[in-house]
Amino acid sequence: MIARGLLPYDNAKRAVREALRSRRRIAICGDLARTSGLLEDYQALQQVLAPVSKAVPVAMALGNHDDRDNFLKVFGAPSW
Repeated sequence: MIARGLLPYDNAKRAVREALRSRRRIAICGDLARTSGLLEDYQALQQVLAPVSKAVPVAMALGNHDDRDNFLKVFGAPSW
């Protein structure tokens, strides 16, 4: 899906590949969901992050388009 001329899903997959290659940590700062924090948004993000989430630390911060309840349904409570 194209959003404002960008391909966020493709960009996320590319970032995951780079993180796996370089063994770097990942930080996603805000707006983990596309527009309104649908459950499906977080399920898609979880799929994209699956290859890297076991290899390197992943930190995520919710933004104004996120829905905390739906996020927690998919990712669970923070592990900090």
